[in-house]
Amino acid sequence: MGKNRTAAYVDIVAQGDHLERFLSICSYRGIVFHKIKRIDPDKMEFQMRAVDYIRCHAAIRKTGTRTAIRKKTGLPFLFARWKKQMIFSVGFVVLFLFLILQFGRLWRIEIRGNNRLSEEQITNVLKENGVSFGIRLRHMNLHGLEELLRTSIEDINWASCSVKGTTLIVHITERLPLSGQVLKEGNLVAPFDGMIESIVTRKGIPRVKAGQTVTKGDILVCGEWVQYNDDMSVRDVTPLHADADVYIRHKQSVCITLPLNYTVKEYTGVSYRHAQWKIYDLLIELPHKRSKSSKTDTYTVTKQWKCLGKFYLPVWNTTVITREYEPVEKTYSLQEASDILHEKLDDFLSGLEEKGVQIIEKDVNIELNGNVYMLSGSIELIENIYERVDTGS
Repeated sequence: MGKNRTAAYVDIVAQGDHLERFLSICSYRGIVFHKIKRIDPDKMEFQMRAVDYIRCHAAIRKTGTRTAIRKKTGLPFLFARWKKQMIFSVGFVVLFLFLILQFGRLWRIEIRGNNRLSEEQITNVLKENGVSFGIRLRHMNLHGLEELLRTSIEDINWASCSVKGTTLIVHITERLPLSGQVLKEGNLVAPFDGMIESIVTRKGIPRVKAGQTVTKGDILVCGEWVQYNDDMSVRDVTPLHADADVYIRHKQSVCITLPLNYTVKEYTGVSYRHAQWKIYDLLIELPHKRSKSSKTDTYTVTKQWKCLGKFYLPVWNTTVITREYEPVEKTYSLQEASDILHEKLDDFLSGLEEKGVQIIEKDVNIELNGNVYMLSGSIELIENIYERVDTGS
């Protein structure tokens, strides 16, 4: 019987002690072999239709013959290979066209140089004026955006916009905060009891000197400018706002509390992880197992796809991790409470030192008051401080 050129054929290598019996059983069932070739007494090669190879599995098991496919031929196998190559080629072309289309659009905005202003404030102004994800980069007027930011947000002193890949980079410089309102004529007075460590007067008449003890409300610098005659008599007194650096050594009370009991989260080790995908504005959440516990912490990590540096794409993948925990009530020991309270005190003192305050001495103690640990006492410090009392109209 001749071969069917349109059928699928396989070249088989068969090995076993009962090859003749295997061939007889197959022939009895109407299975046709082609190109039969004996290699060894217990090994031969032949060609058969792929559908017949499936039909002869019972004979293979019955005779204990071992078979292996060496080659596949025929139009069905050829079409299958072409189909795989075609799917790959079409997929590659579609992906290439997708990337080309996205490279010409805006998919990321980076704000640099902002301290007081939030990124949301700046991006909201951009969105209100048509600058949002998906717009064509060639439609953006970068110089116009710079002027828009300077005029729309008062706290921006300078702005610069540039494009890298699919990213809009906005550099800004914020305006320095104003020093305050126009000062009226007035004196500088002591805000509390203390001792003058040093005084440097720029405007006004000093009324105290270093080493002098003052009480709250004492005038430190008088807001006046006095003109004298040749005989040292007063010719004119002009009110002005006093200005000076007055360093006062004083004691300040301090009190920090810490509850005796506290709650901690003890994680059970049970966690769930699932993925979310966002393509343009379409959010895709993959099926996942949900926690039955109401006491969970959830963490998310989101990454935006990019290629070739700043060429970001409108594709985001998010990993969501949910961890179960049990709340456990605990009690601070005296040593633990002491460590925490002293750490809080050190943070408070560090904040004062950053403002130029000099810490001289601290005298504090810790005691348990009911259900609260309390650190209390006083600190001695030197700081440039005063209160201003207006005297003008």
